[in-house]
Amino acid sequence: IISAVGINPKTKKQIVGKKAADQAQGNPKYVIEEVKREMGKKKKLTLGDQKLSPVEVSAEIIKYIKSYSEEMLGQEINRAVITVPANFNSNQKDATKKAGEAAGFIVERIIAEPTAAALAYCMDNTEPGDYVKLMIYDLGGGTFDVSIGEFRSGDNILDIKASSGDNELGGKDFDRAL
Repeated sequence: IISAVGINPKTKKQIVGKKAADQAQGNPKYVIEEVKREMGKKKKLTLGDQKLSPVEVSAEIIKYIKSYSEEMLGQEINRAVITVPANFNSNQKDATKKAGEAAGFIVERIIAEPTAAALAYCMDNTEPGDYVKLMIYDLGGGTFDVSIGEFRSGDNILDIKASSGDNELGGKDFDRAL
């Protein structure tokens, strides 16, 4: 799912995801992308004639994901664990939690994206008693994160030793440079 929110300039209806991103080339003033980079900042983003906070834009993306997931699972989803870039500060995490709540979730936890990837990997690829050292890279559309950790499957403990990232360096930045 692509993290973009837009307004169809003809119908004035809101669109989210790929449809919004697709119109960014021809109608950039009607699309907001890479809102993750703005989380935690006190600013307004322009979407057509509207001024929206990063929390409001992010909430629309999360609502879209919630609706899509409920449709795929055939049931309502009320609780969520939301992932964020590894170096998000407390303001950015709080803003993300507010967006999740505005989207209709009880936000159980905010965790770093590479930590979530490490958990998923270890749950699917380890046997009882395994001890695994991990280096997790997360090169997303807008961010790049790296974490170093250890997993002890006998105890089900994931210990992240170090984590860092850059919210201003991601796949889209590579695309632009190329």
